[in-house]
Amino acid sequence: MARDTPVELNNDWTFSKGEEYPGGVGSLEVGKADKTLAIAYDFNGGGQYVAAGTSIDASGELDGVEVTTAGPGGNLGVVLIDDTDQTFIYRLGQLEDGDKTFDLPLDKQSSSYGGADDKTLHFPIKGIRLIVEKNPSQVEGTVTVSKSVLRTK
Repeated sequence: MARDTPVELNNDWTFSKGEEYPGGVGSLEVGKADKTLAIAYDFNGGGQYVAAGTSIDASGELDGVEVTTAGPGGNLGVVLIDDTDQTFIYRLGQLEDGDKTFDLPLDKQSSSYGGADDKTLHFPIKGIRLIVEKNPSQVEGTVTVSKSVLRTK
């Protein structure tokens, strides 16, 4: 039976401006009252992505990830880091105005690298990052995340 485990949207999240692609800037703001993450980004000076991430302990086998966001914004992605430090990137597409819930199919990763480098998720999952990638039609803005849930088998 599947079990939903919320990923807390709190001060344990950290911001990255995608240092390997210089020029991107932004920030992360954690909403205390409404438990949201606001990921601000600005690619006018370059860069490719910004991200917010946290360590997690997803005991059991992960079956899916659900993320609720509000835009408009850049191109959204979810990154999972498995037990071998292999990184999986799932690109979800461009955010439009208003709230949208993404249900992430784990078998549809866009790319993976590092760790075991075998394109297979090794459980437990140790980390999650939400990335906003550069989009020529929206080079600056803020993406608000109001929910992140892990579904385990």
